Amino acid sequence: MPRLIELQEVQSYRGPLTIRVGDVLLISGSGGQIESGSSIELGGPYLPATAAASGEVLTAVGTPHTMLAWARRRGPAILEVVSGDPWQETQKTILHVNVDE
Repeated sequence: MPRLIELQEVQSYRGPLTIRVGDVLLISGSGGQIESGSSIELGGPYLPATAAASGEVLTAVGTPHTMLAWARRRGPAILEVVSGDPWQETQKTILHVNVDE
């Protein structure tokens, strides 16, 4: 069964991180890109929002701070994750990910 794996403080992670095909990484970050590899699909950054009982979607005010990475196929990938305020001070972190079956 696929897993939702949360990486809250990606800058402190020393990996490499080994995940399985179908897993989804929930990454705390304000942006990023795939440096190499084709095993991961990256989405975001996203703003947090909540669906109210009325059907309205309530979106938080602030900077985007969540990204998703889907493990699509076996193989290595290198992700560059940007954390911090995207309009002020940012920090780039390299995350090595190995996708297994």
